[in-house]
Amino acid sequence: MKNTESNKTILLSEFYGKGATGQLIYDLSLKLSKKDKIYVISNREFKNNQSHKNTNLKLVNKGILVKNNPKSILLKTFKGLFFLFDSLIWILFNCNDGDKILIVSNPPFIGILGLISKVKGCNYFLLIQDLFPLSSLISGLLKKENLIYKLLDLMMSFIIKNSSEIIVLSDDLKKQIFKKYTKNKKITVIQNWAIEEIFPLNKAKNPFVKKLKLEKKFIIQYSGNFGRMHDIKTILLSAKRLKNKNIVFLFIGNGAKKIDILKFKNKYKLDNIIIEDYQPRNNLQFSFNASDISLVSLLPNAHEAVMPSKFYGILQARKPIIFIGSEKSFIAKYIKKEKCGICINSGDYEGLVKKLIFLIKNKSNLIEMGKNSFESYKRNFGKDKSIAKYIKTLNF
Repeated sequence: MKNTESNKTILLSEFYGKGATGQLIYDLSLKLSKKDKIYVISNREFKNNQSHKNTNLKLVNKGILVKNNPKSILLKTFKGLFFLFDSLIWILFNCNDGDKILIVSNPPFIGILGLISKVKGCNYFLLIQDLFPLSSLISGLLKKENLIYKLLDLMMSFIIKNSSEIIVLSDDLKKQIFKKYTKNKKITVIQNWAIEEIFPLNKAKNPFVKKLKLEKKFIIQYSGNFGRMHDIKTILLSAKRLKNKNIVFLFIGNGAKKIDILKFKNKYKLDNIIIEDYQPRNNLQFSFNASDISLVSLLPNAHEAVMPSKFYGILQARKPIIFIGSEKSFIAKYIKKEKCGICINSGDYEGLVKKLIFLIKNKSNLIEMGKNSFESYKRNFGKDKSIAKYIKTLNF
């Protein structure tokens, strides 16, 4: 029976307000709440004062409260399952016929709630940030012949085929879903955006750079998630080769491979590797401006399962990009077309070293690439462009 109340729009995301995904969903929720009442279901650890000031935005905290986001697969799975079951209870008692739910694919099995909500008459839209379990296959966590992988793959197929619509972050993910799961489902590509507008700032006046005493260094920056899908090894081997140069590799963020970076740095006593924690949103103006050139990296074929959010922030911040990954990927094709950086195959650290040395000696190339980054971002991406697509897709 149709509910007599006006139908609800629900955003279901384990992360909210923090981290790349959480900040994007936060931005989206604020915009959507200007049009209708929005319920955001997120993990208990994420809170934001905006939800209390905005009568059209209701934040529903579920799951368990943890001090630090767990890095082990077992703990992440446990945390994700607790969030799943806690959110399930809310959906069973609060969702009604005609409600809309946008489900963000973290944790990867959260799409199950879409199937349950559909039984109650809801329409669910699946936002795939990470195409699971393909991502676990590429990262080496699971094998294709593994029974768990086969069951998870079957589950994902069922979730995708029963959704109202699929939203993905790139054409690479769209092609993969068509190839693996369905050719009949509507799939909309909505790119992410830079979460902050970054304005140029000289390194000599940058408090973040001054704190690290890097004003006179050439800074190669990797900012964001050090995840299992990212090629960190190629960067580290390049840092080892360039340890006697006036060059610093600045890693900002966290993730599963942070321990690999720390071990490598300590093993080879590399003072040219500096590791900093995630920066708060109001400090991104300084951290993004710290770099002379920024890195985006993916394992071979990882572009079929993920699209790094850091890509958009780098473009908007007017930084040249070095992409380490497949030349078949959207990112590689984009960089070549827009002339905003260079591309290196995953594992080719010798090639990366040569390119870095060339660019350091030819800084005019960096300036031109950085200019192209910003101009291409303005033409092709941005929060307003992407959110307009969400509004259309969700039928607001």
